[in-house]
Amino acid sequence: MKDVFTAFLIFSLVISLGGCAGSMIEINAKSQSTKSNVFVENPDSETPLAGYADLVIKIFLKTPPAGYYLWEPRDSFSGKL
Repeated sequence: MKDVFTAFLIFSLVISLGGCAGSMIEINAKSQSTKSNVFVENPDSETPLAGYADLVIKIFLKTPPAGYYLWEPRDSFSGKL
């Protein structure tokens, strides 16, 4: 009975790892066909080409007040952003 369980376990591992390998081949094939020059950073002195624009991303982070957590380290960002 133990041999049957061991054989089933090995068979299951081989099947599951085989599925991952098939996905990896598909991912590699699609990653080679995509464009690699989508994001380009221009120097500050250059203006964007016609039909393009500068992108500015601003984020606002809400952090808990300082001392909110019981064992909060002194160098944490809580209440400082």
